[in-house]
Amino acid sequence: MPSKVFLANAEFLRRVHEYLPTEALVQEIDGEDNPVGGNLSGHLQENTFYVFNGESLISLTHAIEDHALDEAQGTLLAAFEDFSYFDQNRDRYWQLAATLEDVEVIAAGARTPRRKGRLRFCDARRTPIKDFWAIFYEGMRTQIGLFCEKFTTAREIEQRQYIGFYTFDAALIRRARQDMVDLLGGRCPELKEFSRLRCLDRAAKQLKGQFVREHAALDTAIRRLRAGAPGYQANHFSRDFAKCIQRLREWEVRFPEMLSAPRHKHD
Repeated sequence: MPSKVFLANAEFLRRVHEYLPTEALVQEIDGEDNPVGGNLSGHLQENTFYVFNGESLISLTHAIEDHALDEAQGTLLAAFEDFSYFDQNRDRYWQLAATLEDVEVIAAGARTPRRKGRLRFCDARRTPIKDFWAIFYEGMRTQIGLFCEKFTTAREIEQRQYIGFYTFDAALIRRARQDMVDLLGGRCPELKEFSRLRCLDRAAKQLKGQFVREHAALDTAIRRLRAGAPGYQANHFSRDFAKCIQRLREWEVRFPEMLSAPRHKHD
């Protein structure tokens, strides 16, 4: 059996950029899920949550589909809000089904297409999956996953926004895919892996923000000490330093609590 290899992020993003239109937008989000900064479409990192508009989401999806076609082995599971994306890319999915061992499309819609060969369909109208967009490719050599939740609504896919991430982590992809299987089978009420990772992303970003604030506070204290500011001596610096340490120690309790916090749902 061929050994698994690591897919370089830069290599994957080059393929994504082959599809990116000028309207594509990716924004970083802070620890409260608020979009911040400008367009980051050329500087993305795996396992990091972003806000994608529909154009960028479709570009990422096409890049994963292309990689699956190139490798020509393994399985692919795709979950969309409705079957309209499949209808627009029907030939591509017939090709994927003819190339891979198994292809399944999960979506909501009034009409579920019939199974054809290795291409299977599942109706997700009565499940939370209808609010998600995901595609998981598990090949013999590489694995790629894209996992997003609807962030804003719009009539056309291209005009919607989604919050989520992409990953090359094989174990993560297996867990996320199993969540979908369990949810469809009525064995769990939500996509718990997505919720867990979203809580972790929030907590990590908030903790990093706290480190930035404490670093700035210590820089200010050191500058005051260096400048010989009136009334600010070594003992004052020690007091301010102790306050910084105390604030960071509070995260020993806060961080685990944040990981178990309920996921906030955006409309």
